Amino acid sequence: MKEGQDNCAWDTGKYSSLFLTSQLNIGILGVGEIGKHIAKTCKFLGMTTWGLVRSNAEERKTQYPEVDHLCIKSNLDYLLSNCDYICNILPSTKDTRGLLSGDVLAACKNRKTTFINVGRGDVIDDDSLVNALRSKWLDGAILDVFNTEPLPSDSLLWKMPNVIITPHISGLSVPSLVCKVFQENFELFSEGKNLKFEIDWLKAY
Repeated sequence: MKEGQDNCAWDTGKYSSLFLTSQLNIGILGVGEIGKHIAKTCKFLGMTTWGLVRSNAEERKTQYPEVDHLCIKSNLDYLLSNCDYICNILPSTKDTRGLLSGDVLAACKNRKTTFINVGRGDVIDDDSLVNALRSKWLDGAILDVFNTEPLPSDSLLWKMPNVIITPHISGLSVPSLVCKVFQENFELFSEGKNLKFEIDWLKAY
């Protein structure tokens, strides 16, 4: 659309292949607190939601009612091949680093998936991502996180026409919300209860 505006081109035929959101599938890599909110929003728009969890996909279905299909790592290819959008919000752990590197994203080629990364950059190395875009396994990418930050000025990602880059700003902290969480956690702490958003040191997130 921006290209058409830049060229003063009124080309309605170019948009004949657009879809309704109810026709689209989104895969959410990492269904925690953030993932549940993303799934809930996408469900509200009519999308079919897929989610990647660490284990026990069948047992967790009642835990994540916003997610239509839950998968574990061994079914990652199946998830990727069924989704029009892939949104990564996974943390950086030994199990997630390089998860999408190599030719993993070739599973997306029939859907021409758009990749959204607001989790951690090291889920895929830059060369693999560039290759996935050039090979047209991905239709495009919206990237907020990277292996090296700030993203080096000589990175090929800067100049790719189907890539949108933001400088790691997707998780802005709003003071009023931070204070609310602090107050809730202080009350829980005072009552000797578990706090919200505690880190599990064994899982590393």
